[in-house]
Amino acid sequence: MADLEQGWVHSFNDMIRATYQQEKSLVAANTPPQCRKSEKAAIVHFDRIGNVVANDNPGRHAPTRLITFAQSRRACFPVSSDAAVALTTIDEVRSLNNPQSSMTQGMLAALRRREDLHWIGAAVGSASVATVGATGAITYTTQALFSANSYDATGGSTAIILADIIKANTLLSKGGVPYGPSNRLAFYSPYQLTDILAITQASSSDFTRNRIHDKGTINGETFEGFTWIEIADAVDPTGTLLHRMLPYASSKRSCIFASRDAVGLNVNQDVQTDVGIRRDMNNEIQVRLDMTMGAVRIWEAGVVVMTARDV
Repeated sequence: MADLEQGWVHSFNDMIRATYQQEKSLVAANTPPQCRKSEKAAIVHFDRIGNVVANDNPGRHAPTRLITFAQSRRACFPVSSDAAVALTTIDEVRSLNNPQSSMTQGMLAALRRREDLHWIGAAVGSASVATVGATGAITYTTQALFSANSYDATGGSTAIILADIIKANTLLSKGGVPYGPSNRLAFYSPYQLTDILAITQASSSDFTRNRIHDKGTINGETFEGFTWIEIADAVDPTGTLLHRMLPYASSKRSCIFASRDAVGLNVNQDVQTDVGIRRDMNNEIQVRLDMTMGAVRIWEAGVVVMTARDV
C-alpha cells in the first residue's frame, strides 16, 4: 500500500478532478456562473432580486428615493455524497488511473447524477428561506413551489399535447423569465419521448428544420422555446432498484421547465479521492470518490412542473 500511495494515488486524484470538470452533468452543467458557488460552509445563502423598475428623480435636489423589490434569501444545506467500490487486487486499482476505464467513468457518472438529483430536488421541492430578525438572528422557513406552476398534462393520464408545452412557456413568461432556448430548459423522461415526438411532427417547423425525426430524439434540440434534455433513470446505490431521476408516481412523471438561473448550486468540496484497505471486507481495497454539494430553488416563477404519463 505504501508504494500505491506514493506512485499512484496523487496522480489518480489529479486525473479524477480533471476528468470530472471536462465531462459535465446533464442538469447542473446548465446552471450559470452567478448561480454556482463553492463556499465551504454548513449553510450557504443565495440572494435574488426580483424584477423592479428604477425611479425617476423628482428634482435635482430632491431626496433619493429607495426602490422596493422582492428579494429571496435562500439557504442551501450541502451534504456529503460519495461513490465507492471495493476491488480485490492492486492491478484492478491501478487500472482506474485510465480516464477511459469503465469503472472510473461509472464512479464519476454516479457523482454527476447525484449533482443532478440535488438540482432536480431543489427545483420541485420546498426551498429554505432565511430571514434576519430585529436582533440580527437568522431564522429559516420554507417556500413551496407555486401551485399555479404545477399542473397535469391534459388531465394527467393522457398524452402530452402542444397546449401543455405552450402553458409552460406562458407561465414562465408571466414570471418574467427571459424567452428563448438559451434561457429556458425542458427536462423530460425517455418514457415520454413518444408523445413529444408526436407533437414535433404534427405541429412544428422543427420537424423539417432540425430533422428531429431523422435523429429519433429531441434530446439537445430546441423546440417551442426550450432546450430539451433527456434525463434517463439510473440504478440506485444498492444496485437492485431503479432510481428515477425525475419525480415519478403511479405511471406519471414530472417534466421540469425552468429558467437556467432558477436554482442555486453549491459545491463545498470538489471531488476528493480516498484509497485504503477495508479489513472488515477481507482486506479488499476500497476506492472512494467524495463530494460535498447541495442546491436550493431561488426563483419560484422560474420553475414549472408538468405531470404527464410515463409509458
